[in-house]
Amino acid sequence: MKSKWVASAALASLLVPVLSGCTDHNAIKQTAQQAIAKHAEMKSYQFAGSLDLKLGMSLPAPDGNPITGAVLSSLKESVIEWSGVQSSDPVQLETDLKITPKGSATPFAFPVLLKDNKMYVSLPTINKPDEYYAIDLAKLGDPGKTPLNPDSLKNTSKVTAALWSKFTDAIDARWFEQAKDPVMLPDGKPAKAITVTVTEKNAAAINSVISAKLPEIGEALTTGGLLSPEQAAKWKEAKTSLELKPLSNLTLLIDEQGFVRDEKLELVYSLKNADGTVSDNRTTLHESFEQINQPPQFKKDVPAKTKPFEDVLKLLQPKK
Repeated sequence: MKSKWVASAALASLLVPVLSGCTDHNAIKQTAQQAIAKHAEMKSYQFAGSLDLKLGMSLPAPDGNPITGAVLSSLKESVIEWSGVQSSDPVQLETDLKITPKGSATPFAFPVLLKDNKMYVSLPTINKPDEYYAIDLAKLGDPGKTPLNPDSLKNTSKVTAALWSKFTDAIDARWFEQAKDPVMLPDGKPAKAITVTVTEKNAAAINSVISAKLPEIGEALTTGGLLSPEQAAKWKEAKTSLELKPLSNLTLLIDEQGFVRDEKLELVYSLKNADGTVSDNRTTLHESFEQINQPPQFKKDVPAKTKPFEDVLKLLQPKK
């Protein structure tokens, strides 16, 4: 009799969440984790994205270079947009980058091509029409000191997945929510919409996770070859702390194959520097992916008119 009661109680405990419509937050978090990890399997894809910046912090130019300073100043409040195609084996990338500073009606356009270990970029107001600067990635120097090289670029998807995983793995499953109905993607296929939102209730817990994980970012970027050891050291020396505010959120749209097809990260945050100064900032990142692991459709040809990139480096040298 007792065994029957125990069996009935166990069955009832399994049915209660189903019958009551209780949300299985652990399952939702697991779906998000698996989709983020799957990003490392993306070998080729089309992409489009935007970054809306409203930064209260100052962006001083390294060594006081006025040209670099002007560029950084224009980025404080701006919209950056990009679209293109990428593959990792062989490494090839083409993208059109646009930067529109606040108050400007005309964006700055930067067409970029990376092919056969060479990067070509045309800089507005500097290059002539159809003229590009050429950068030989194989000649940039010691891969241990220079993050931009062919091998490191192959690791971009893996490093990106690893960084996202560090944060999502540490966030409590209670904060993961999934939309009841699927969202339709541009290609007409359904996707799961999973969101993590910073609220008054969870802000302290999520900020604690971020504080714990920020030091690991530099290490992950260095291990993946996207940050030099010297740059990682400066990252740690900066001792900048970040605090997310309520309404910050991350939304992932995950397709039937388990890939993240669309991601939107809206951040309202304050930054505190080592000197005690605090700035309020807003950043919105939105990126989408199409044609994942399909034959890439590259369109750009290697430019006929090129100039050595050393000319740009001379412009960026510190003023004496």
